[in-house]
Amino acid sequence: MDKIDLIIDTSTESLRLILSSQSICESFKGESHVKFQEHLLPEVERLLSKNKIELKDIDTFCVVAGPGSFTGVRLGVTMVKAFCLAYNTKKIISINMLDLLIDKVSKAYKGDFLVVIKCTSSKCYVGEYIKGQINYKVLTNEEILNSQDIKVFSLGKLNFESSNFSEITLDDNDYISFVKNKKKNKEYIDFVALEPIYMALSQAEEELLKKENNG
Repeated sequence: MDKIDLIIDTSTESLRLILSSQSICESFKGESHVKFQEHLLPEVERLLSKNKIELKDIDTFCVVAGPGSFTGVRLGVTMVKAFCLAYNTKKIISINMLDLLIDKVSKAYKGDFLVVIKCTSSKCYVGEYIKGQINYKVLTNEEILNSQDIKVFSLGKLNFESSNFSEITLDDNDYISFVKNKKKNKEYIDFVALEPIYMALSQAEEELLKKENNG
């Protein structure tokens, strides 16, 4: 049987699953704001069943570990850990969403740029690609707007607009080609090392911290 990858992305508002091998390319993308904790496992099982595949047939579990939705990335990482606990010989690939976006943009845009993902109403996760070097930051909307001399690509809509911005989307091939490259470079991680990529506190956690400090 072909070596099969299962790619799970719960980092955005829409659940995304991709089943990929030399002979299979099947995917599922859910509607926005569905409760991932209720739909993730049933949709995984439905996707596998549709292709007459069982979890034990998966060669590599690939998960977007963040940054993105706090609840979402925790759920995706936890689910992959559960799968790997049941089948402890499985390989794991952790996907940084900022790296995935940089990989996509850099194939089409030649120059320095930022990729951004909404974090809170006033902040964004940022992947900075300058002279071939990558840095990760959390910047305020104002700081990003002040980056007038660099192109900015956003995953989804942000809370502000600028003529220097372009909105981008990801298709199945973006995920698949990114995973293939990580597999080629043997960028696997073990069960213990798989953790969510947060980069910043959520708005709710920031408010809780402020209350504790003021108390």
